[in-house]
Amino acid sequence: MPNAGDAERLENQVANAVASRVSAQELIPVLAELLDQAAPGSELAVDMHLQLAELRVETEPWKAALHAKSVLKDRDDEHAWAVLGLAHSLLKSYKSARRAYTEALRLAPDCPSYSHNLGHLLDVMFGEPALAIEHLRRAHRLAPAEPEIAASLAHALLRSGYRPEALSTLAAAIDNPVRAEKLLNEWEAAPARPSAAAPLALNPEQS
Repeated sequence: MPNAGDAERLENQVANAVASRVSAQELIPVLAELLDQAAPGSELAVDMHLQLAELRVETEPWKAALHAKSVLKDRDDEHAWAVLGLAHSLLKSYKSARRAYTEALRLAPDCPSYSHNLGHLLDVMFGEPALAIEHLRRAHRLAPAEPEIAASLAHALLRSGYRPEALSTLAAAIDNPVRAEKLLNEWEAAPARPSAAAPLALNPEQS
């Protein structure tokens, strides 16, 4: 059985570390130790799995996926589904990523990042830009000031044959019609698909 005093000490360490804004690499070992102290399936254990999933997803996506799945065994959690979607995208398990993002949206239909991630995935990895537009329009409506979302919407519009709307959407987002035209030209000429886990480049030189 875990020692209650040790668990309380570790919880205090976590709180202090978060308040001090320590790096993920410094925080992960403390969270992992606290997870070891927690009873399996307890609220504390689920919370630790979720935090570890979020901290590890970009550098250790397979570990993050395991943490997220542990959360989902005990809690139908939008954040766990979203982290699982990103982890699967980074691992190139795109069908699993699509399902995970769909589940995240089921729980939080007004979250622009979930709509964006699913729409971007549908466009660039599944070749379904027309289906992606629905999600990307919602994301853009919910977060109109986010240029990455506008770029993803413009990309899907372009691939669906709506070039004038794609141009106006992108030009408004980056406040540069000439640059927007260059980006659309480069997207039209590029045969390779961008990564579903990364935003579309907004500088022509990076496209």
